[in-house]
Formats: sequence, structure tokens, C-alpha cells
Amino acid sequence: MKDRTIETIYFLRREPNKLFTSKEILDHLKKEVGYQFNNFAPVFRDAQAVEPGITQIRRGYYMYKPMNKQ
Repeated sequence: MKDRTIETIYFLRREPNKLFTSKEILDHLKKEVGYQFNNFAPVFRDAQAVEPGITQIRRGYYMYKPMNKQ
């Protein structure tokens, strides 16, 4: 779980405010982690628990929105 969570966060934070599909993210995880994930929901839930800036824009589309620090 840790590898997929870290890799998902890294992938989305690399290009903030860019919209990614769940398929793009799962394909990236397959390439980097070497394991095929069939369901994106648990991957998203774990990543969002660590990095709240990762948001679901609409069904199947996700992005990282940097939080403004004051």
C-alpha cells in the first residue's frame, strides 16, 4: 500500500492543476510499482488521506490542487 500511495502522490504533484484520469494513474502505477490495480477507489482514498490536496474533480478525473499556506 505504501508504494502505491507514495507513487500516486508523486505522480499527481509533478503536474499540479493538471487533470488525470484514473486509468492514466493506474497505468503509471503498473509501470512504476509493477502491480496491476483493478480498482482506483482504494488508491485514491489512501493517497487523499496522506495528501488532502488530491481531489476528485468528477467521476474518473483527479488532480492535485496545492493548498495555499498562510
